[in-house]
Amino acid sequence: MQSSSPTSLPILPLPPLTLAPLMPRHRRGYSLPLVLVVLGMLATAMTLVVVGLASSAKTTGSMIGRRQTLHACDGIIRALMVKSRDYFATTAIPTAPGLRDFLCDPATAPGCPPAAGWFPEMVIEEVKAETGGVDVVEEVPTGSFRGQMARRTDIALTVVARKTATQQRCRIRQSAINSEIGLFQFVVFSAMPIELFDPPLMDIHGRIHVNGDFDAGNGPLTIEKITAAGVIRANGTGFEIRDAGTGTPVAITSSNDGTRSNWRVTSENTWHGNAQDVSWGVPFLRLPVTTTAPVQAGRNASNSVKSNSGMLRLLVDPPRPADDAATRAERFATKAAIRIINGIWYKNDGVAPWPGVPIWSDHPHPYTGANDSEEAGLVDSTILKAAPPSSAGPVRYSYYETVNNGAGDPILTNDAAKPSVVSYGSLIGGGGSWAPGHNNAVNALVVTGNDPEKLVDGTKSGFVDGRVQKDVKSGSANTNVSKGRILPMNFDVGAFVEALKDTTIGELGSHFPTGLGDDAIVWIANTWPNHGSGFPDGAAGKPPAMAGTELATLPLPLCGSEVTPKAFAGTTLTVPCKTTGLTAPTAVRVYNAASIDPAVLPRGLSIVTNGPAYLLGDANTASLTAAVPGTPRAEDPAGNWVPLLVGGDAVTLLSNKWNDAPRRWSSLIADQYGGVCSADAVETVYVFAMLSGHVERTGVATSGGINNLPRFLECWSGVKAIIHGSLVAGYRSVYQDHGFSVGPGPYHPPQRLWDFDPNLAKPANQPPGTPSFFVSAIERWQRD
Repeated sequence: MQSSSPTSLPILPLPPLTLAPLMPRHRRGYSLPLVLVVLGMLATAMTLVVVGLASSAKTTGSMIGRRQTLHACDGIIRALMVKSRDYFATTAIPTAPGLRDFLCDPATAPGCPPAAGWFPEMVIEEVKAETGGVDVVEEVPTGSFRGQMARRTDIALTVVARKTATQQRCRIRQSAINSEIGLFQFVVFSAMPIELFDPPLMDIHGRIHVNGDFDAGNGPLTIEKITAAGVIRANGTGFEIRDAGTGTPVAITSSNDGTRSNWRVTSENTWHGNAQDVSWGVPFLRLPVTTTAPVQAGRNASNSVKSNSGMLRLLVDPPRPADDAATRAERFATKAAIRIINGIWYKNDGVAPWPGVPIWSDHPHPYTGANDSEEAGLVDSTILKAAPPSSAGPVRYSYYETVNNGAGDPILTNDAAKPSVVSYGSLIGGGGSWAPGHNNAVNALVVTGNDPEKLVDGTKSGFVDGRVQKDVKSGSANTNVSKGRILPMNFDVGAFVEALKDTTIGELGSHFPTGLGDDAIVWIANTWPNHGSGFPDGAAGKPPAMAGTELATLPLPLCGSEVTPKAFAGTTLTVPCKTTGLTAPTAVRVYNAASIDPAVLPRGLSIVTNGPAYLLGDANTASLTAAVPGTPRAEDPAGNWVPLLVGGDAVTLLSNKWNDAPRRWSSLIADQYGGVCSADAVETVYVFAMLSGHVERTGVATSGGINNLPRFLECWSGVKAIIHGSLVAGYRSVYQDHGFSVGPGPYHPPQRLWDFDPNLAKPANQPPGTPSFFVSAIERWQRD
């Protein structure tokens, strides 16, 4: 690498001046000849100075021009390095010639005109690409993420360019490492500033990364490693960070945190790389998309609209018309093998246009079109018309299979021996066992055998979310009970696994004879009026409040013909179609997820919705080892461990003892747990990765911080909530954007025993559909 120092002007010596002897005092001044001699010598000296200045200026101008050329070359090669990430992200078998063709038009070799637009004053004469090991899993060798396992590709680029105005040339060669890190390789990842104030006893193992400021303190908190693209601040009594060398926790307070001028040196000497922020050059980790996708805005804890632009919201949203190829490819909805939209299941066969091939419908026959404009925005009406009517054949998709009685009326039927995946409304039971068919308004109508009326009747009530309910209150009493009414679409993971095993014609397994593999993603959307408003970057319409009575109408998926309401034969129930105020499910609730059979889902399972999500009961606990109770089982050839992802607008965790019955829609849950409460939760274990929205704090309102990122509703009162996994605050919540309240109610916090699942440290163990971030480390940089 060549460099030069600024050129200084030459100092030219003047000819020595010799003065004549002094004349007598009465003779004043000098003689004319002497003055002429002196002036002549001065003129000669000034001529030399001017000539020296001109020569120096010419030399300096040349150096400035060369520096400008080198800077342009530097910019070009950096831009090409960034562009190269897209190649490795989208190419199964990358090669050096393929990389070169991706960066430049192969028809113009060796030049690279497409890159010339970055620096129009330059002509790129040659681009040479070299690759070393491709997609090798190794540790990141340098930088803020040093030691983190990543898919690594060695790359070297050489650029020769010429400045058209001066014909000066430059040649730069840069060797770098492209490292690809999975989103869930952090115990906590936040796409926004986040805090952890006043925590109970917490010892967080694993890496935390924040795309912004991190504030913590005033509690018994220990963090293993933290990187922040903003500032690390300690509040109150501070907290502890482990020394990378000894593993010993060392206090960080306001006297030695990121606000201090000597922070960089102090943090290195104290924690040896385990506490790095913007002073270290920690980068923002962003998705590998070249454009900013239009998204809906969320809100902060003061209820102000806040942009989600540039965050991870696009991951859970449906595809948008303006998507470029890279953006569309990142969405879970695009990657998903199964998409469920308003009760219709679509298979992603890789050929059919969005949303895929319809394979099941919860809508009684006939169902001939979209029920509202929001659904029409997601699904073309011609595809809706092609959706198969529910029938007595396949029975594992939904509890609402129907047959036609010959007179055009649907008859509800169900095989009680084959539990279905989807139900709506309240569940009956607790203690780890729940079943559909419970009408929460009328003392538990429990399904017995094959009772179709109770199955449908149970869809007309749900449960109260006290945190949402507390959005509007008068003093200590809530005045808007309907705010927190949740009508869930329930997704039974155990029944889903069994459905995949069933290869009978028409059943779910018959559509996926080779399994789901890397595409084991289920993306779910339920729509309501103004559900899709707010693009780009405005506030979306929230789910409509349920009616003031105990019972709602049947949910949208159970609506039949668009023209004539249909009665379920043999029942007193009528399906009201095209009726104002038709109920729509307002959340997805995942349950019965304790065991995920690795023989059926060897790559695990991802369940993602763009709306609110609830995870009920033990999750993926079959991935724990019996040898060391409570420890995630390591990956082994038998496939004993699998990943589980649950993602949504906000994610709430419900315990094994959760019961809908005490939380009727008329309940004032928000005031139930004021002061001391008796625990109504029991110890529950969640082995999973969580992708959730968050309600960012302001100067006057709290978000609840990392410790309340997974939402809780019950009175835990110190009961253990155990998490082995990864928690991601990816965006500001769009629908459940209600701020955090510390009491009274709606819950008392659990004893938080949270650890990073070490299996997730490997890129290959990320849940299906997990996005990656590219982190580059420059190894060598040469200029000619």
